[in-house]
Amino acid sequence: MLLAVPPTLVAMGTLLAVGAVAGPPVLVVPVVTSAFLLYRVPTDPMNDLGVLAPAHVTGLALGVGAALLVQPGALAAALALGATLLLLGVADHRHPAAPVTALVFASVARPEQAVGVVLFLLALALLTALVPLQRAASSAVRRRMAPPEA
Repeated sequence: MLLAVPPTLVAMGTLLAVGAVAGPPVLVVPVVTSAFLLYRVPTDPMNDLGVLAPAHVTGLALGVGAALLVQPGALAAALALGATLLLLGVADHRHPAAPVTALVFASVARPEQAVGVVLFLLALALLTALVPLQRAASSAVRRRMAPPEA
């Protein structure tokens, strides 16, 4: 149960910061999703640092790019989602929350919300800092719960 504390604190802190500064807390949905995945399956390859961060940054770039290209909304979201799924599939960087990043930013990104992008990247940095800590804690718990060797 204690393993849930760090990702939960990151998710809650990010939600409060984005809500207070940038408006729609929907911007933190991908980080909250990744925090849960990190808590639930910390050693899964989708939570590797070389997958999680690049996948989200790809989703962010494609989401904001689509919003700037065709205006934020459903069309931008569809374009960003499709492009993100295709690019992440080709790069073999499959992290389930990354397409959500593209979807969210394509739906709501506007130039005046640039602070939301900065806060998202800060939250992502915090989450990636948690990856090795969460894995070490999970490993320690598994060792303690393992039956003693005969």
